[in-house]
Amino acid sequence: MAAHAVRIPGRSTDLPHRAIARWAAVLVAGVFFCWSAAPAGAQQPRTLVGNTGQATASGSSPVFAFQSVGMQFSTGASAGPATLTAVQLEINNWASGVTPVVSLHAASGQLPGAKIVTLTNPSPGTGLQTFAAPAGVTLQPGTTYTVVIESQSRSFSGFSLYNTESAGEDSGGAAGWRIADTRLIKQGSAWTASSANLSLKVAVLGRAGPGDATLGALTLVDGEGAAIDLDPAFSAGTASYTATVAHSVSALTVTATAADTGATIAIANDDDESTPGTAELSLDVGANTVTVTVTASDAVTTGSYTVTRTCGANCLT
Repeated sequence: MAAHAVRIPGRSTDLPHRAIARWAAVLVAGVFFCWSAAPAGAQQPRTLVGNTGQATASGSSPVFAFQSVGMQFSTGASAGPATLTAVQLEINNWASGVTPVVSLHAASGQLPGAKIVTLTNPSPGTGLQTFAAPAGVTLQPGTTYTVVIESQSRSFSGFSLYNTESAGEDSGGAAGWRIADTRLIKQGSAWTASSANLSLKVAVLGRAGPGDATLGALTLVDGEGAAIDLDPAFSAGTASYTATVAHSVSALTVTATAADTGATIAIANDDDESTPGTAELSLDVGANTVTVTVTASDAVTTGSYTVTRTCGANCLT
């Protein structure tokens, strides 16, 4: 998980007659975290739609250098955006040295449209293989997409995929999601629907509904690196905390870590671009506010944490 830190230097007095009071006093600083909207909690990826549990048809679908194949799927219209994490394909043969290119495309009618993203290949193997999506790939509701598979092999046995004659989907998928009944084939520059009424065996994995815009960890340390306890102890579902900080502490570091590694954290008023995710801000008398915004990997769901650290009048120089 990527960590983002906010360092808030304090002010200490250098007046001799205040020295004893400065070291003896204990400042109780309120540190409050509130969401502008309740962020969605973490979800584990699951199969949103798939047909890999359907009976395998006899034969396989080879992918030559001059031929690409594709399968379309449609998302449910009633749910919100979903986050794609991977696509699984059931592979019959994957010869050494063959590097297939698996990508997600928009749909142009019943044919592939513009490419959205290229997936990451697993190590060559047969059976159900997982091609990972980069973080932040959002699938919109009520939309059709195309999974396109290309290969550099010119051999019939170089790279091939299993098919199914079934027009059904596996149980347990997201409501309203569907897989097309027929695979697509590209020969030369032209895409066509196969006349064999066969579907490639494919599964689409991801997180349905709102993305995760929560923090996974929150820690405070003073200028010497000593941990400062939160009260209550940190929990992703708890919005408000307090921390007791000795007046002698001249620096406070707040470290926030997103629960989802695909989420991003932005810190308001951070003008130092040389240290991404780190803001060094001076501490003024009274309330000092830092806003930390978490944007989920779906690029839609956000959560805003407001950090307020107060300093009493005895912090004046």
